[in-house]
Amino acid sequence: MNKVELIGRLTSDPMIKYTEKNVAFARFNLAVNDGFGDNKKAYFINMIAWGSRAETIQKYLNKGSKVGIVGKLQTGSFEKEDGTRGYTYDVYVESLEFLDNKNNSEDDIIVDESDDELSIDDDGLPF
Repeated sequence: MNKVELIGRLTSDPMIKYTEKNVAFARFNLAVNDGFGDNKKAYFINMIAWGSRAETIQKYLNKGSKVGIVGKLQTGSFEKEDGTRGYTYDVYVESLEFLDNKNNSEDDIIVDESDDELSIDDDGLPF
């Protein structure tokens, strides 16, 4: 299983670009805190979103926005200028939840546009 769940804040405004086939993709970094007190640290995680999800992120999120992300981890590699191999670790966004509460309402906005989402009726479960 490859599933990542994170809560954090954007470190900058999302960058959106379009492929040659006019498919949107957005890149942004998420700062995620871990630990307490003297052991507290932050991780900065590369995020990538595609399609209408990317356009939604670009439209509604900016530096400092707090979000909950569900996605999958993907690794990649590239050749650096000095000839050595570099590696990337990116989380591909499958769904997100806007967690900023600017209007003091209890309603958070959830964006889940998974194409492969299954609908399961609890009555069909054996337990």
